[in-house]
Amino acid sequence: MSSISSRSPLFAAGRKPYANLADVVPGSLEVLVAVVGGLGLIHDSPAGPATVAWLNLHSLFGFLLWLSVVAHFHRRLNLLPRMRSSDMRAFARHLSHRVYLLLYGLMLLNLSLSASHAASRAVPIVPTHYFQPYLACGIFALIAIHVLTALSLRFVIRGGVGNGRLTYFESASPKRQG
Repeated sequence: MSSISSRSPLFAAGRKPYANLADVVPGSLEVLVAVVGGLGLIHDSPAGPATVAWLNLHSLFGFLLWLSVVAHFHRRLNLLPRMRSSDMRAFARHLSHRVYLLLYGLMLLNLSLSASHAASRAVPIVPTHYFQPYLACGIFALIAIHVLTALSLRFVIRGGVGNGRLTYFESASPKRQG
């Protein structure tokens, strides 16, 4: 027996009371990306522990950020009703804003770690190169957002959710003669 009454908004929407795994993964990946990025910056800072040389959080951060972008696209493309092209562009802008916000947060953490290290040693604040790999991963994620948006605007899933067959739509521009 289901404990959802017929007056419940979950019943009216046809949704289950528990979340689908595809709904939970993108949000939890964002939190994990932020935590790994912060721990990586703390690890790479001059005040961080230099004893663990094998730990490479740059690549883990980049992979998780890319996986988060792909999970968001997968979740949004499999939702019904299908998105229009203007909605897809708005979704891509929203996802890009989230990546920028994450990078700004990591930049602020990097600056605060450098300032606290400089204050404890009574030396001037010097810019560090620890943030550059995280910035490169963020730029890679932004490129992935643009590529996935272009591919999703060019290809449309036909048949139903999870069918996997793609249909290529020609653009309205005339073909070149030559």
